[in-house]
Amino acid sequence: MNTADLTAAIGWLFFIKKKEERMFGIGLVGMPGSLSLSMICPGVCRIYLVGMLFLLVLAGCSLSPTLVWGQATPPIRPAPALLVHGNRIVTASGQVVYLHGANRSTFSPFCQGDSHYDRAGFLAMRAWDINVVRLTLNQHFWLDSNHSCPGYRDAVRRAVAVAISVGLNVILDLHWNDCADACPSGQQPMADRQSIAFWRSVATTFRDNDAVLFDLYNEPHGISWNCWRNGGCVVAADTDPGVSYPVAGMQQLLDAVRGAGAHQVVLAAGPGWASDVTGWQAYLLHDPDHNLAVSFHVYNFSYCNSLDCWNSTLAPLAQSYPVVATELGEYDCSSRFIRSFMDWADQHGIGYLGWTWETDSQCPGASRMIVSWDGRPTPMGLGFYQHYLHVANLSY
Repeated sequence: MNTADLTAAIGWLFFIKKKEERMFGIGLVGMPGSLSLSMICPGVCRIYLVGMLFLLVLAGCSLSPTLVWGQATPPIRPAPALLVHGNRIVTASGQVVYLHGANRSTFSPFCQGDSHYDRAGFLAMRAWDINVVRLTLNQHFWLDSNHSCPGYRDAVRRAVAVAISVGLNVILDLHWNDCADACPSGQQPMADRQSIAFWRSVATTFRDNDAVLFDLYNEPHGISWNCWRNGGCVVAADTDPGVSYPVAGMQQLLDAVRGAGAHQVVLAAGPGWASDVTGWQAYLLHDPDHNLAVSFHVYNFSYCNSLDCWNSTLAPLAQSYPVVATELGEYDCSSRFIRSFMDWADQHGIGYLGWTWETDSQCPGASRMIVSWDGRPTPMGLGFYQHYLHVANLSY
């Protein structure tokens, strides 16, 4: 039995323990209320069933995750409109929402993303009690000045619509840009002047859907806080150090969103690869809608990856503004680090999204949540899976 099989076996058993009250409540027409496993198979019977399931997994039987996870998917209803109220993100009725989610990253390197931005793909997320997905976008593809990716906008729109229809809020993130068409598209130190046009267009496209949130720039780095806010400094491109370009600041990007008539929640990540929040309040962006939240990235290898740093920087900020760790992960084939952060974040009302819901790289050396698109977890992913089920009652 290999590690993946053992991971799956443990996941099945944990699932039964946490979800048994839902398993038999689906598809039973005419029954009063919800029929639970406890009602029809109490005590020893349940122990026998769990034991048999475990033996089947150990024996190498192919158990489709949709058989169990699909049955346990939370009730399907469209994702709610969200807004900022004080230091929390809430629904229109005022219910506090703790964002627990995952990243999907293939819209940044690939023109059409991949084939898993469909209902089945997003339902696999919902089976983990995930309530938000972050889609990483490519400015070059979206603006498509050289007509190299004509179907990109439609592909993103379809993915957003499907995700929202099954109950996932969507964060749209400017992940890759191209120095205003002057360098190869990729991760850069900061936004460029064409990023203003990007956000004006994206905001116009989705301004009537308050279930969508905007993450202005993925991971600013190599710039001062003043340049972060106001732009104007000149930086060398990460994808071509021989190319330099003037930076567009976060305030310009936010102004582009609001100028397009979009009033959704906007997230802004600080410098230091989105791991520095020390100047976030001192260089606070002006938002006429007061609908601003903090984006933060944390990995086992990143800056500010200790309890001391979280307590001294994140915790005070979270007392005044919503904070969301829009990327959380580790690259050591374990879940120890992510568990420690999630436990801490829950105490401070901070949301988090795993990096990343993809299967294309093997551990070690990659932060991947799943080994198959039906939601079978990696060792790190199992940490997210178990924790998300444990804190499901904190989500809407």
